[in-house]
Amino acid sequence: MEAEDRIQGSVGQDLLGHLHRAARRYLADLARLFGPPRAILCDINVEPSQCHPHPVFHGTSSQADIFITVEDEQLALWQLAHECVHLLDPWAPCHEGRTTNVLEEGIATWYQNAQVSRGYESAPEYNHAEALVKPVIAPLASAIKRLRMERNVKIGAIEAESLRRYCPTLTERTANALCRRFGG
Repeated sequence: MEAEDRIQGSVGQDLLGHLHRAARRYLADLARLFGPPRAILCDINVEPSQCHPHPVFHGTSSQADIFITVEDEQLALWQLAHECVHLLDPWAPCHEGRTTNVLEEGIATWYQNAQVSRGYESAPEYNHAEALVKPVIAPLASAIKRLRMERNVKIGAIEAESLRRYCPTLTERTANALCRRFGG
């Protein structure tokens, strides 16, 4: 049975099917912008009891499920767009810990708002990350794609010096701000 044919909990098949189709579109779009995802999406679970949306990576982190916390279709799509960005460069929490930076969360927040513009509000730290990314997204996307493809670096581990080398239009201050650990 295909993942999109399954029903998790009380969530209807129509919503899950729609989320799976949207995820395929999002991942194809993200691959065009930033290079191919390094994780395969296995399933999407709608679990209102979860405290926040998140991906769950399996084993070596090459496969993932995404947990969405709402049953409202537009808000679920908004959450899904953000979480799909994290499939670009998965992490194995048992081996790596979480290595996200302002850059990755800024891209994820920018992307979700670009896909679903319904006025949903992110937490201030996500809005700040997006504000750094949004004005320079085109050259930034090109630089990130090249860094991922040529140097095999994860977005969450990009260093400011490398980012500036691949995206010379960035100021040193912006590059440093983008490459800081998120939330810390």
